[in-house]
Amino acid sequence: MFLILKYGCLFFTLIAFQPFSFAVLNEHTLNQEQRASYHILTQELRCPTCPNQALSDSNSMIAQDLKEVIAKQLKQHRNEQEIIDNLVSKYGHIIQYRPPMNKKTWLLWLSPLFFIVVGIYFIIRLRRFHHTRGSHD
Repeated sequence: MFLILKYGCLFFTLIAFQPFSFAVLNEHTLNQEQRASYHILTQELRCPTCPNQALSDSNSMIAQDLKEVIAKQLKQHRNEQEIIDNLVSKYGHIIQYRPPMNKKTWLLWLSPLFFIVVGIYFIIRLRRFHHTRGSHD
């Protein structure tokens, strides 16, 4: 019984940490320029399943797969923009921390400006209301 438990734990450990070994092997087989691009890409792209987490910080299976895809494409001498375009075509702009301004993302980019303008408008209205109310007393 002890032997089965021992080998079961060993098997589980090997299976559980297998994705980490592939990502590390791929990263270390890149040359210095490719490794720099790898780090930039894994920090600029987000994990599709982890909310607000970069690929470099995520340990999810899909993040490990994407890191491997990035390393393979860098080995094939693709540049950063080609890799980003490839991943955006598969996962959409949600994978980017800074999506480009276009028809699909204009609301995302302009909504902070809208809320700032609305906030300033209400602050001015509130101050005028208190100012006119204070002069009538």
